[in-house]
Amino acid sequence: RLEGSIDDLDLRQQNAQAQVDKLTAERNAVAANVDEENLRFYERLTARPAADGSFRKALAPIRENLCGGCMLSLTPQARTSVRAGKVVPCQNCGCLMYDSGE
Repeated sequence: RLEGSIDDLDLRQQNAQAQVDKLTAERNAVAANVDEENLRFYERLTARPAADGSFRKALAPIRENLCGGCMLSLTPQARTSVRAGKVVPCQNCGCLMYDSGE
């Protein structure tokens, strides 16, 4: 019975590693199309854990003129820049904001 459990865990580990490898390859393909400076900024944001130890959000949509990461109201300049397609971090939470179309 113990050997069966060990074999099951080994199989699960192999499947999980295969998924990690597949997702890493997909991420690398997408990252190759991202501006190097923006990619470095994004990676710095995601490298630091959130205060509660969970993964930190790096991207946040603009919804009703609010940052989707912290719900802080945006300045007109930040709103205009994001809607123009520029990469703009939130001054409060640091998330890179994007136009959600709302």
